[in-house]
Amino acid sequence: MKIIPSKDILEKFINYEPETGVFIWKVSPSPRVNIGDRSGWLDSQGYRYIRIENKTYKSSRLAYLWMTGNQPVIVDHINGIRSDDRWENLRNCLGDENNYNKGKESKNKSGITGVFWSSRDKKWRAEITHQGKRKSLGYYEDLFSASCARRSAEITYFGDYRPTRK
Repeated sequence: MKIIPSKDILEKFINYEPETGVFIWKVSPSPRVNIGDRSGWLDSQGYRYIRIENKTYKSSRLAYLWMTGNQPVIVDHINGIRSDDRWENLRNCLGDENNYNKGKESKNKSGITGVFWSSRDKKWRAEITHQGKRKSLGYYEDLFSASCARRSAEITYFGDYRPTRK
């Protein structure tokens, strides 16, 4: 776990707006940045980073520190949008909990996490991984039934950390 600066140091350089998830510079960190500009940048994976005193931090971790005064273990973006650092979208969690609401694998063609077509069996296969172990949820004639089995297992195994879908 990377240690982040104290809240006092953080408040010296930036302001956090919990409703929008945006950090604003209170002091100019460089000649190219003005007071009042939005802090940080997005990396290639969609996370926002902020550089303070020559050290780089994920803005979600800084938001958690700002709001609680505590160092987070892992900050999870509830809606899965890595740049959405609104306070209502962040929660401290453990590694397994953070993995529960990750998206589907790139090889998955069903469009539903944990549901795959079995060409051998000519049926839809549903599965879930919990505590590092893959568990089969069965084979189904139709995609809807396999999807329901997966969603039900997410509630059972993941609870509040299950994926949020609209």
